[in-house]
Amino acid sequence: MALDFSYLQEITGDEPEIMKEMLDLFIRDIPTQLQNVRDFYNEGNLTSVGTEAHKLKPTLQYIGSSEMHEMIKQIEYSGKHQVDTDQIPEFLEKLFVLLEDALKELKEKRAALG
Repeated sequence: MALDFSYLQEITGDEPEIMKEMLDLFIRDIPTQLQNVRDFYNEGNLTSVGTEAHKLKPTLQYIGSSEMHEMIKQIEYSGKHQVDTDQIPEFLEKLFVLLEDALKELKEKRAALG
């Protein structure tokens, strides 16, 4: 997976210290938020699935992962509107796989900033 950090660079003014802080936040929070979506789904709490997916959406946009962003948008919609909920587990599994690669890239970018 190739992340596109141009949006993150734009919103941080390409300031390395701000980028490092945001990358640290993403590395720490994305796995937890994605696990929360899965947990809410497993509990049958579709409203919370939609709410938690909504929180994750901008982060995936900041790191330039259009594939992950599109999937989380679909999960958000399915949870909020309680339609096509049978697709949520498949999207979650794909997201967790993609997350592994994304975290590697985020950590590499973070390391490159010093």
